Amino acid sequence: MGLTVDSVAKDSAYALSAKFDYVRWKNGGMMASDQFSSDQDEAEMSPSERRINQVVKPVLDSTFKLAFNNRGQLVKPFSYKSGRKIPTMFSPVNWEVYQIVFPVEKVSIGDEWTNEREIPIVGGKRVSTYYIESIFNSMIKIKVDGKLIINPQVTKKFSGRYKIDEKTKRLISAKIEMEENSFLQGSLKAVVDIQSQ
Repeated sequence: MGLTVDSVAKDSAYALSAKFDYVRWKNGGMMASDQFSSDQDEAEMSPSERRINQVVKPVLDSTFKLAFNNRGQLVKPFSYKSGRKIPTMFSPVNWEVYQIVFPVEKVSIGDEWTNEREIPIVGGKRVSTYYIESIFNSMIKIKVDGKLIINPQVTKKFSGRYKIDEKTKRLISAKIEMEENSFLQGSLKAVVDIQSQ
């Protein structure tokens, strides 16, 4: 996905437009291995891949917009460029899973802060606690530990690390891991791996 800053408002809200370059996934399991790549030639796709491509193609052909403030807090969720809203459950990307929400006050190495937000649809909440691990060789390392509280009986923990360029303040990479359970495969690990290009 490519992001372009369209404007910066007086209250430091950044309005962006987003366009997906491609969609790829690989789902390996005990029963079978499924994969899909939207940049594959449609003539070379299997029947199931072509069906998936019909669902993915409108997303690839669309331009989206979103806005967040100077702390990284989402102030306008993903919508079509035309302004038409996207139902929360069909949003192409859950931006707040990847974006650090920085505190209002200044922080230094060893300091921590917490961000809490509601999870759409299920009504639970996501609690993320961040702390600055180190600043070395012009790289800021920020650790995150958190939990998804789906309901009073179901809580899932996650952890990860962000690397940010100290000079440009750009994200270099991020990796977030969460334990999952599967009926067929038992315990699994869900991993979000982001590399800035």
